Amino acid sequence: MSIALVAALVVSPATTHSQQSPSQSPSSAGSTTSPVIQLLLSGRDSRTRFQAALTLGRMRPPGARQALERALDDSDATVRASAAEALRTIADPAAVYALRAHRTDADPTVRSTVERALALLDRNSPVAVPTTPSQTPVDWTRARFVLRAGSLANRVDQRSHIVDSLRSALAQEVSRLDQVAFSVGALPPEAERRVRSGRLRVYTIDGSVQQLRRWTVASTLSVRAEVSLVLVAVPARAIVGSMSGAATAQNTQAPGQSADGLARDLEQRALAGAVRGAVANLRTSLTSRS
Repeated sequence: MSIALVAALVVSPATTHSQQSPSQSPSSAGSTTSPVIQLLLSGRDSRTRFQAALTLGRMRPPGARQALERALDDSDATVRASAAEALRTIADPAAVYALRAHRTDADPTVRSTVERALALLDRNSPVAVPTTPSQTPVDWTRARFVLRAGSLANRVDQRSHIVDSLRSALAQEVSRLDQVAFSVGALPPEAERRVRSGRLRVYTIDGSVQQLRRWTVASTLSVRAEVSLVLVAVPARAIVGSMSGAATAQNTQAPGQSADGLARDLEQRALAGAVRGAVANLRTSLTSRS
């Protein structure tokens, strides 16, 4: 098996906001976003966001799960708890990854609601769901930047596990960078203190899978992945740079191995390589704006 990697990085100061807001639901590109999703992600009043989360659990419009997953990071604990409860109601196994990432929420009610949702989804899930990537404990005294996954989307098809693979690859690759931490869920008190003092800067990464193409030559299957990432400053929500990466993974089918199994493995490898290429110069981009 070999992986060929080609990456391109484009970083330029943003003079205007992107046409697609970072708060847009991942599945809403090219379609009308439910107004309830907009209320959940942009409502100024926490009670409005709370009610919107519960309503999404009942209505289940396109993009509801992704919006509710983002609401697990809401500043209000009641909204986070209602988002977890709504995810339990929707019962989509793809939500397991996001829920597991919020088991350590600072609020006990949120934690218990997350656990109830996980108890149902883990029991009913018909497929294996990726676990939270293992990470080396963060030394917050050395970290200068913390990056969090924002709006992630699969522009190729509707397979939600591709978004999970993108998120996992981001966590793995960003965590390798010196003085850069990748965070899931609420920041610990030590990190929050550093953010308030200005010693730790917070960004989110919005991203999408732009291409995931398969082809076969002789007995060798190849998969090419292309990803686009956008770096967004918090809390200003200003776009400060964009990155893209591409990678191709290829291998021959082993005896007894299914074609679908080989394709899934190559998709994950190609996505990891594409993300690796996109974030290769990320730290340089961050420090140039510090």
